[in-house]
Amino acid sequence: MGLGVMWWSRRTHRRLAGATVVIGLGVLLSGGALGGQTVVTPPDNKYTPAQDVELGRQAAVEVERQLPLLRDAEVTSFVASLGTRLVQSIPEALRHSEFQYSFQPRHDRGGGLSR
Repeated sequence: MGLGVMWWSRRTHRRLAGATVVIGLGVLLSGGALGGQTVVTPPDNKYTPAQDVELGRQAAVEVERQLPLLRDAEVTSFVASLGTRLVQSIPEALRHSEFQYSFQPRHDRGGGLSR
């Protein structure tokens, strides 16, 4: 599904704008992962990939417990597509087969949008 010219309701537009801000901040904070020009070296990590996976699972359970899922097909599709692009941009040196990614928009307590 292309994101060319699309006419969305104001509600959907606001949700997509919120998702874009959240994801945009993530890209900025990650050093522009989509640029592809920056050489990334793996940082020192005191955790094994298995420990990282377990910590991620624990965090995901907490997010699922605290933040309700946003049920909007257009926003969900947009967030999933952008998340897939981000995962595809991870440098090979930082990829681990143990890592599984999922992208689901969630309502935050302030009525905004969260990933």
